[in-house]
Amino acid sequence: MEKDDLLRLSDTQLEELLARLAEAEVAANGHSPAWVSWSGSINAPDGGIDIHVQIPVAQLNTGFLERADTILQAKKHSMPNGAITKEMTTNGVLTATISEQASKGGSYIIVSLNDDCSPTMMKDHLAAMRNAVKDDTCGSNIHLDFYDRSKLIQWLRQHPCHAVGQGKARSGILRLAAIRGLEQSTTRCHRYSYFCPWSDD
Repeated sequence: MEKDDLLRLSDTQLEELLARLAEAEVAANGHSPAWVSWSGSINAPDGGIDIHVQIPVAQLNTGFLERADTILQAKKHSMPNGAITKEMTTNGVLTATISEQASKGGSYIIVSLNDDCSPTMMKDHLAAMRNAVKDDTCGSNIHLDFYDRSKLIQWLRQHPCHAVGQGKARSGILRLAAIRGLEQSTTRCHRYSYFCPWSDD
């Protein structure tokens, strides 16, 4: 599977994929996937939270999840700096959700499917995120990150079960994954990891 194959995901599929990846990441590090919550509906009010990881441990750093309390915000469209500021603030003030995350010393990650950033672009996006929290009392405590399409495919490749489903592939995406041998890795998957957003089953 290549990173541009992910562009076929809908908003809802992107959110579900991120939730399943978070569950797999948490489980791979010895914790229950039950500590991952998400709305499951793109239309449901979420208070600015798409996926919320809340593990009752003092520290967590898996490489993809760097804090035990992490919010993942899924965005199918591109997120230029102005959109990042709008997402994180209201009338120039940090949103209550992110402010609370900062007070807990948690993490806030924007995942943008349509973005595929150069190092300079990534640096600018992270600067925009830091600028959004700079006036908050606890702004220096929060961990911030921006995941583009390249980062997402890197994460997905760590949990290959999520790239291969049991149903019929749509648009040849799963067929491409199978050709590249990802299906050989399914024997290593957790029993709850068999998710594929393109599956008909």
